[in-house]
Amino acid sequence: YNQNTDGDVFFDNQEFIQLMHISKKTAAIWRTKNIIAYSQVVDKIYYHLTDIKAMLEKHRIPEKNQ
Repeated sequence: YNQNTDGDVFFDNQEFIQLMHISKKTAAIWRTKNIIAYSQVVDKIYYHLTDIKAMLEKHRIPEKNQ
């Protein structure tokens, strides 16, 4: 991961797919379906840690009380 001078943490596409244990194709599908926000500079794709956390929270399935 990388951290800019503002303290914002971001991952490139390779780091993201390793972090999430997904394929490049799955990452591309998530971007196309707007499941994950991302930034693109020329041919390089980056994901902000805050966006990764937001995606996980949005798709969180709460614990079921028994």
